[in-house]
Amino acid sequence: MIINIFKKVAKGLQVEANANRPRLMPSYRIGKPQFKDWNTERAINEGFKVSTYVYSCVYRIMKAVASIPLKIYEDGEYNPEHLLQVLLDDPHPFYSMQDIMERMAAHLYLGGIRLFK
Repeated sequence: MIINIFKKVAKGLQVEANANRPRLMPSYRIGKPQFKDWNTERAINEGFKVSTYVYSCVYRIMKAVASIPLKIYEDGEYNPEHLLQVLLDDPHPFYSMQDIMERMAAHLYLGGIRLFK
């Protein structure tokens, strides 16, 4: 019973401490994402191309994502003749699957969007 009294007092002190803290944004926006004119083009021009830190981090993630081999297995065995595997091996006449995966990772990390679903 004494412990419950201390919990109530401590809870009241926490509310008072939070009430005196200045707010950086209105209470109805707390916990919701804030986007202000941010798009992929701006992320690339102002983040990726300008900041060496952003470039270095995103570049490493792009290379790591693209280094993962995509293989189709059927019944636990690799099937190189599967139609999806043929498409993954040669997806586009001008781009390799590695190029596409790098670009997909860059779009996801810089703009928050995917190239495809």
